[in-house]
Amino acid sequence: MRKTIGVLVVTAVLLTGCGGGAGGGAAVSADAIRMDHLAFAPSSRTIPAGTRLEFVNTGSRALHVLVAGHDAQPRSQAGAPSFGGASGHRSEVGERWRTPSWTTPGTYTVTCTLHPSMNLTVTVAG
Repeated sequence: MRKTIGVLVVTAVLLTGCGGGAGGGAAVSADAIRMDHLAFAPSSRTIPAGTRLEFVNTGSRALHVLVAGHDAQPRSQAGAPSFGGASGHRSEVGERWRTPSWTTPGTYTVTCTLHPSMNLTVTVAG
């Protein structure tokens, strides 16, 4: 009986330490953009120039492909940071990803090429 309880405790500790994918189970920043199955939360964000955005795919059970654009259509936007080229950034389930710095003031849009309803407006303040 004692051995069984010990095995259960060790198993629980190991599973707790596994976390939710990339990031090692660390707490998700309150400023992170969360990806649900069909939406970003929040759907807009205003940031100072030089800021990097963190995207987290820990609440979704779907792959997301992030690009600069709108309604699942990539659109070149002068001043927007790179999302990995024309194919965008693949965000696997459980992943956290930080963009390069947003350095040019303006308003930009980010979308998921797999989910047309996923649109995020990013306003970079000068």
